[in-house]
Amino acid sequence: FDDFDAIEHQRVGDAQGVSVVGRAVTTPYYCQDGRYFVHLGLMGSWTSDRDHLVRMRTRPETHEGPRFVDSGTLPVDDYFDMGAQMAVNWGPWSVQSELFWRHTQGAAGNYDFYGAYAFASYFITGEHRAYKRSAAHFDRLKPYTNFWMVRGQDGVDWGWGAWQILARWSFYDVSNAPLQGALPVPDNPYAGVETNFAVGVNWYWNPYARVMLDWTYAWADYNHTPNGELSILGMRFQVDW
Repeated sequence: FDDFDAIEHQRVGDAQGVSVVGRAVTTPYYCQDGRYFVHLGLMGSWTSDRDHLVRMRTRPETHEGPRFVDSGTLPVDDYFDMGAQMAVNWGPWSVQSELFWRHTQGAAGNYDFYGAYAFASYFITGEHRAYKRSAAHFDRLKPYTNFWMVRGQDGVDWGWGAWQILARWSFYDVSNAPLQGALPVPDNPYAGVETNFAVGVNWYWNPYARVMLDWTYAWADYNHTPNGELSILGMRFQVDW
């Protein structure tokens, strides 16, 4: 939770202020060590920003892409965040969705910003997304068979690893931001709504290595400038412990 704060939002300067955050989760259905479960969650937070300047902006589902929508820097005294989350594992199938709402308050006015995503995936090789119930979050995947390849007397023998196909939709709405902001970004012509659609495939070699390939199409409807769109093809090889 609170990806809104970590990714979409930037406090301006070093005066971070004070935040109070709460989260509640439940798994009303859970069986076979998480191969089948339903997860529901709510979060809320209040932040008093000491320097009274905040800025909401985001990239189109990749850190290599440009900032696509931008609220500009806004004079804000404090703000509230609320979010709701749902995730379901049903064998190799998984769906997940989250909604966000931010309400800012300041001398120049009050503003509302929204975001959401929906995600679905399927393991061709039969695995399921691992879930750590004690912490209420998804965990490290363990393939049924690790990826390996050896040459023997009868030819090449190998393991497949785990293969996952997926699709994701998301949007981020900063259209409520005014055209006239505050220093150091006085004008924000890129206030608007960004929508993203992505499809991809993940190949898990083992619990610690994987290859990811994604294609993302993003478009933005701006308040004050011509609309924009872009396509991104990305590939990543990751090893972690």
